[in-house]
Amino acid sequence: MKNANAEIQLTWKFVFNLLFVLMILSTMLVFISRQTKQVAMKNEMIAKELCVLLTRARKNTTIIINEDVIVEKSNNDLIVKKNQDDVGYSYPCYAKGFQIRNEKGKVIIEIK
Repeated sequence: MKNANAEIQLTWKFVFNLLFVLMILSTMLVFISRQTKQVAMKNEMIAKELCVLLTRARKNTTIIINEDVIVEKSNNDLIVKKNQDDVGYSYPCYAKGFQIRNEKGKVIIEIK
């Protein structure tokens, strides 16, 4: 009886370890494939250029980005995402006095 319990415990440990390794490998594959598509670099460039535009823009200016991205403001950071499920790229930007509207296929930013 002790031998059967030991076999069951060993089997569960093996299954758990196998699932853990598979999760790590799948996460690495997703990360690598995302990097090869250059999504992260594109989001980084958009965030940096947008921050420069926002800090230099005059009042009553409208900036329209014709890219299929989502731009959000969180505290003093601009976050550029490909979609809602994406973590996105966060860039510190201390510009104030603007509103962001995400519409399908474009982003509209109005400076007050």
